[in-house]
Amino acid sequence: MRSAPAESLEVDRHILDSLLLVLEENINLDTPTYRPKFYQKPKQAAAAFPSNSQRKGRNSTYEPKPYIKKVIAQFDINEADTAQLKQLKGIGSVFSKRILKYRKLLGGFVTSDQLSEVYGLKDSVLLQLDTLTYVTPDFKPVTININTSDINGLSKHPYIKKSVAKAIYNYRYQHGNFSELNELGNIQLLDSLTLTKITPYISF
Repeated sequence: MRSAPAESLEVDRHILDSLLLVLEENINLDTPTYRPKFYQKPKQAAAAFPSNSQRKGRNSTYEPKPYIKKVIAQFDINEADTAQLKQLKGIGSVFSKRILKYRKLLGGFVTSDQLSEVYGLKDSVLLQLDTLTYVTPDFKPVTININTSDINGLSKHPYIKKSVAKAIYNYRYQHGNFSELNELGNIQLLDSLTLTKITPYISF
């Protein structure tokens, strides 16, 4: 009667041995157990980002530099170069060269109002020029001799159109040299406004 449980245990052990054999065939039990490696932050990367305490220490010693407003001294517009003109906000290389070129064509500025005739200058720039530049009272511009200049020489001046230059030349040919400025008033193409503007630049 006691042999039956023993036989049953033998059967069960035989079944377990069979199952174990199947598992050994499908799984290599000799392979070491896989242990996943957790990501570790590189030490260099950690050094690139300072800690809160480090940041606080850095900020505590930081002192902002005081703002110092740039002061521009007044200068003579007829003596100014591109470097002086570029000190003004809104004037770069293009406008500074354009101002000097127009000054040369005129023969010099006799009044600061003439700066408004420079192409492209904004009102804000003209206001700065009016405030920070000046024309000396004794300034004498380069003049054009009305009796010796030909048509091309006269028309090079910004205030004298080609048609006006021809009219002056023809009048001089018919009536002789000009002796006074009032004679230019006899030229119909020369209006009073233009005559007033060219007066400082005319010589006899």
